[in-house]
Amino acid sequence: MKQERYLYKQQAVSNMVGKYGVVIPALLLIGFVESGLSTMVLISAGNPTLVFGFSVIGFIVGAILLYSTTKMFILTSDNELPVLEEILVIGIKEKPMRSIALQFLVTLFTVLWILLFIIPGIIKAYAYSMSFYLLFRKPELIASEAIDESKKLTDGYKSDLFVLDLMELK
Repeated sequence: MKQERYLYKQQAVSNMVGKYGVVIPALLLIGFVESGLSTMVLISAGNPTLVFGFSVIGFIVGAILLYSTTKMFILTSDNELPVLEEILVIGIKEKPMRSIALQFLVTLFTVLWILLFIIPGIIKAYAYSMSFYLLFRKPELIASEAIDESKKLTDGYKSDLFVLDLMELK
């Protein structure tokens, strides 16, 4: 399995060649938007109504941007060159309510599992980790179906995903 991880990461590095000029600016822009929304929540800390409003807006924008970044990473892994302008608006164009519903369900289920114990919450987070990927690859899925598919897809592989996240390319 260690050799496979190395090959996956080596392939990822080779797929990124020539794409940094699109991927890095997209991630920076998305990071600035999300940081700005978080800052608005902190600035409005004295007013619960504003905190709630900015939190909801941040959650919605975050879900849409998560779909956009997922698409960007998938295109990059398919060795295609993502277009910056398309990446920034694709989450709004391609059924944004699906992304918002999926993010809501994933967050809700993960938090409920974390309330039991921390470790089951982490395990469930890995179980749901392929949901946005599936939302892009199978556009006919609704949010709950993407979660169910993700649980099936990650069944028996959660520890491999965890180790893949921990290991560095050597």
